Amino acid sequence: MTSSLHFEKFLGTQMLNYVPIIAQLRTEIFRDFPYLYNNSLDHEERYLSLYTRAPDFFLVLAFDGEEVVGASTGVPLEQVFKTATTQQLLQAQGYTPQ
Repeated sequence: MTSSLHFEKFLGTQMLNYVPIIAQLRTEIFRDFPYLYNNSLDHEERYLSLYTRAPDFFLVLAFDGEEVVGASTGVPLEQVFKTATTQQLLQAQGYTPQ
């Protein structure tokens, strides 16, 4: 049996075409246990579009042929933990977002 599963990496705005597909995956997957998360497609698309403007954000998509069957995202912690309070908490434990 030949697998048509393959992975592709996207950076920033390269993922714009996939935002609706990823939003759909998130609503389907996160609706189930243990997440029980129930946001709308519109909310998910707005949330994901923030990442398209984040420096060093990346997305890895899993394709089965041409169909997107999985996704994973990554962003440097320094982009996520921007508040002084959060940075102080990390530094108190010996960590830095960088």
